[in-house]
Amino acid sequence: ARHMIEADVEGTIINHTSQAGDRRTDAFGLYGISKTAIRGLTWRMAQELAESNIRMNAISTDVTETHQTRKEARIQAETEDRTPEEILQDRGKKRPLGRVGQPVDLAHAVMFLASEKADYIVGDTLRVSGGGNLKFILTTQPGKLSRREYSMCRHIICIRAHTALDLRIVLADNEQGSTGGAGQVPRGRS
Repeated sequence: ARHMIEADVEGTIINHTSQAGDRRTDAFGLYGISKTAIRGLTWRMAQELAESNIRMNAISTDVTETHQTRKEARIQAETEDRTPEEILQDRGKKRPLGRVGQPVDLAHAVMFLASEKADYIVGDTLRVSGGGNLKFILTTQPGKLSRREYSMCRHIICIRAHTALDLRIVLADNEQGSTGGAGQVPRGRS
């Protein structure tokens, strides 16, 4: 950004972060910390840079089909007797839109943030995640929460997806840490 300021160049800086920076628990702890830092950098620097007519924003992505995710899928497929395509399809099915992201999805977001249509957006993070940023839980028994799911729902709102046609929002009672008693989904809150 310094060279832009010194040359009196107005423009846009778009950082790339990840949903791992939004999650408190994840298998990618240090990776998540680095992504949280990018979000903080974006938010903090945006004000300073805006004074020089430089807009700084970020995109935050979830699982996107890249060389790295395909490599990870190949390694996982070897140990599970499945194809890399099956692994990626399964990862996609866990997202509300039912697929993993594609590089073009990210490109569209970057082009939007760099365009005049976003000239009043500063210091924000645009989530390009196919809904992967939403807290959702897949269960096999409608109306029942596992101990782990129950624990996760104590202080947040969870979306339980049984099928693409059956989405239920479970509103957690923050004061009592209850979801309606005995792990039952509260009726009438679908």
